[in-house]
Amino acid sequence: TNRFIFISDFEVKCIWKMSMPGEDFVPMEVEGSPRGLSTTSTGQLVVTVWKDGAWYLNIYRTSDVKRLKRISLPIEINDPHHAVQTSKGNFIVLYQTEELKEEDGSRERREVVMVGEMSIDGNIIRTLNPSSIKSFPSEWFHHHLAIDEDDKIFIADLHGSQVFLLNSQLA
Repeated sequence: TNRFIFISDFEVKCIWKMSMPGEDFVPMEVEGSPRGLSTTSTGQLVVTVWKDGAWYLNIYRTSDVKRLKRISLPIEINDPHHAVQTSKGNFIVLYQTEELKEEDGSRERREVVMVGEMSIDGNIIRTLNPSSIKSFPSEWFHHHLAIDEDDKIFIADLHGSQVFLLNSQLA
């Protein structure tokens, strides 16, 4: 079997691919600017992509980075950092959204980081604001997700050098 390393390059608008062991990196052009990427259990590449003012989740074949599917992300999913695919075929997406906070008679919009489960057709199934869980720090910086064979979700907190675990129900 072939083994590859992939690196997304938002600025250059490509995915760098290197076959293992030790070949040169080859740029693979993609439509739009790729951000987070992951591989699925079936060997496909899942990439969050910014194109023409909208965010998408693109699924690519790893052998030649040919796009197999493009999923439009709902407007609530703004600035997706990373996505992974579950064993059911849904996607767990780590993203930012805006929240309206009312306090002492004033309204304030603020960015909130969320974790959401989304179906293959782009519908949001469930969401979680990780800050609502008391074991999460009030301020945390995270951009990475991982998923295991039991659909347990791992969220990396880069600021606090921690990893948090959620079950398949985002709890």
